[in-house]
Amino acid sequence: MKKHVYGTAFALYAASAAYESTHDETALRVARDAFDWLERQAHDGQHGGYFEAIGRDGKPIIAYDPSAPIGKRTDRLGVYYGFKSMNSHIHLLEAVAEHYKVEKTPAVKARLEELLAIVRDRIAAEPGALNLYLSRDWRPAPSHDSFGHDVETAYLLVEAAEILGIPDDPRTWKVARSLVDHSLDWGWDDVHGGFYDKGDVFAGRAYDTTKVWWTQAEGLNALLLMDRKFARETDRYARAFRKQWAFIEAHMLDPQSGGWFGETTREGKLIGDGRKASQWKANYHTGRALMNVSTRLAELEKAAP
Repeated sequence: MKKHVYGTAFALYAASAAYESTHDETALRVARDAFDWLERQAHDGQHGGYFEAIGRDGKPIIAYDPSAPIGKRTDRLGVYYGFKSMNSHIHLLEAVAEHYKVEKTPAVKARLEELLAIVRDRIAAEPGALNLYLSRDWRPAPSHDSFGHDVETAYLLVEAAEILGIPDDPRTWKVARSLVDHSLDWGWDDVHGGFYDKGDVFAGRAYDTTKVWWTQAEGLNALLLMDRKFARETDRYARAFRKQWAFIEAHMLDPQSGGWFGETTREGKLIGDGRKASQWKANYHTGRALMNVSTRLAELEKAAP
């Protein structure tokens, strides 16, 4: 039996958000326990960031056995033991950011600052993509470009900077914008609207044109965020936002039973049987995106002459 920082990050995130909303002391205790466990068992004091898989005995698993079958070399996320992943660290970033909103201690602030720098300066790379897998000392391993994670991380970087009290940090905005711009350059369907699933960084367009529900939700959120910041320079983000929502409304939303379908083809044809939930599909991405977008649109409407 093993423990993984990915799951603990979501426990920290949920408990911190619950306490912020309810002031339930039990939620705060859970959040503190989760943060303390991450610090005590999983933080990499030498290279920064976190070991991803932890044995039941509390010791990080820092290497894989090359003689073992492939299935025994990887953790629950499919990452080789001993490597660090983009996916875990962007969710650790958002979890610690949420925790800092309710627990403004020097320890939480220091860890949030560290995670912001790691995601922004080590995991993100020019011209605007994310390294998916990295060694313990942050050397990237070759992989594809995940356009959904790119646009999601753009938002998470800006959110973390705002929570740290540096909402106009130029380095953070530069990287966040590059992630959205690169996704629009290489992973965007300008005919039908919507972001593709994956592709190479820039050696040709996307090779997997599937449109996944969470990618479309995160794209909607990131596009309006960029438009709020850069609308005076360009209408690129506003145009894409409108086309993104049109695709979502026409093809991702279930008009009969509600909710979002999981995947469609490039043209919007449903893939699969339309089931609304699985172990990897819930309302986390869609709920956050729609709440954020609704708030920003209301602010824009209020500010309009």
